[in-house]
Amino acid sequence: MTDVSKRWKVLRDAAAPVLSAPALVVAIALAFSLAMALALQFGTNLYDQRAELAYVHAGLNALLALGLGVMMLLRPTWQRAHMIMLGVALAVILGSLWAAGAKLQFRRSQVSGNAFYSLPHQPFRYEEPAVTVWIRTADNVQLACTLISHKRTRAVVFYPGWRTNRDAFAVATLAQWLANTVDVLVVDPRGQGESEGAKTPDGQEKQDVLAAVGYMRSTGHPHVGVLAEEDAALPAVQAATLHEGIESLALVSPAAVWGESLGQDGRFFDPHGLFGRLYWRVAAGLRLASGQNAPPLTDAIRFVAPTPILITGTKPQAGSTIDQLHLAAGEPKSLIVLGGEGKPVTWTHFAEYYKTLEGWYDITLRAVVPVEPTAGP
Repeated sequence: MTDVSKRWKVLRDAAAPVLSAPALVVAIALAFSLAMALALQFGTNLYDQRAELAYVHAGLNALLALGLGVMMLLRPTWQRAHMIMLGVALAVILGSLWAAGAKLQFRRSQVSGNAFYSLPHQPFRYEEPAVTVWIRTADNVQLACTLISHKRTRAVVFYPGWRTNRDAFAVATLAQWLANTVDVLVVDPRGQGESEGAKTPDGQEKQDVLAAVGYMRSTGHPHVGVLAEEDAALPAVQAATLHEGIESLALVSPAAVWGESLGQDGRFFDPHGLFGRLYWRVAAGLRLASGQNAPPLTDAIRFVAPTPILITGTKPQAGSTIDQLHLAAGEPKSLIVLGGEGKPVTWTHFAEYYKTLEGWYDITLRAVVPVEPTAGP
């Protein structure tokens, strides 16, 4: 008997107690189900849009793992293979419970009185003449966007925060409101929704903003402003410091550093760490990656001038981030504190938010302030 045959016989004899017909069927089904779950979670956005499917799949994996674990416990004799299979089953059960719990916790936080106004798991259908367009950034990332155009010369690029996508209810309704007076391009930032790529803290997200602004200018919009919410403020400001076509900028409840609104100080939710990135990928569909940190927003914002900049937020933010940013920014600038305590704004003050932005772009996109730009960082 050859060495290969001997080794195969030893391996087969060791695995024989485990690979009985029922256990083998369950093990194969579990392996296939896990592979499908990983492919759907990390290769598509299906679970992000239909969280109930993620719960069903996680429950199925847990049941298969539980069945396999019971089969192992019923074995009359214990071997190393039994222990390994039982450990795998236990890991799958705990992992499935964690994944389902993360999605459920995130969904509940968005609808049960949480300050965040948007509902990213409930897509909103845009009305005509909205169309989907695809643009590619300078670093070769394809972005999914919704364009609402009435062939005007003024336009706004809407760059949502991390907790939302372009088809989130609050984002879509605000975009359609602004579309009454300006053309609007709503972007799924890289690492979100249907766009490609991943978010990194090194500032590459500014390429999204520049590509969106360039697209609008190339389609007959000589006057383009940018609206950025929360974590989207950093790439929007970084893009504005380059002075490449952004004529007006509005920051809503801006996060001072990358990933701040996701709980930078929390060990389990910090997007800078591996576990935090995994949590936000599973819970909210955010594709995050590691990288060198870009300078904080307070350092970059002073180079936006002479581009007009609006900074707005709610009462709890007054005296902290928005005041610091307003002091650091050059003229022309404006600071508006909205009512309520939400972030970026509570529903009861959403009309005030609408009118504030509409008025800002109505003023700033009519005439460009003729001042020499400040030297960039």
